[in-house]
Amino acid sequence: MDFAPGIEDFIARTLAFYPEDTAGEDIATQRQRYRAMCAAFARPRPAQVESADLALPAADDGRRIPAR
Repeated sequence: MDFAPGIEDFIARTLAFYPEDTAGEDIATQRQRYRAMCAAFARPRPAQVESADLALPAADDGRRIPAR
């Protein structure tokens, strides 16, 4: 199968965080692996991109949905 440039490297990097026996690990260990993978892929936000945290009304009953 042909992949777009960079996809094979992405797959290899992702799989490096998940050995074949990962499914047998406890949930805390799996979460730790996932957090480590996310940290490895994290990139700083470009300077020209801004974000803001807010809450949107969910219904007329006062509930709010967090958004960024």
